[in-house]
Amino acid sequence: MTILLRACPKCGGDMHAAADTYGPYNKCVQCGYTHDLPTFPPIALAPEAVEQLANRPVPKAA
Repeated sequence: MTILLRACPKCGGDMHAAADTYGPYNKCVQCGYTHDLPTFPPIALAPEAVEQLANRPVPKAA
């Protein structure tokens, strides 16, 4: 169990690092503030996908 001391942006309290089925998060022990953490780095496209997207026309903004 990881405790982050004085890390809560809302009340300045201690945050507990945890995870559930939706991914990792930090939750404040004092006020209950919850902050979801990023789970995956950006996905890099395969070279074939980049080539296919490059040949498609760009849609015009409405």
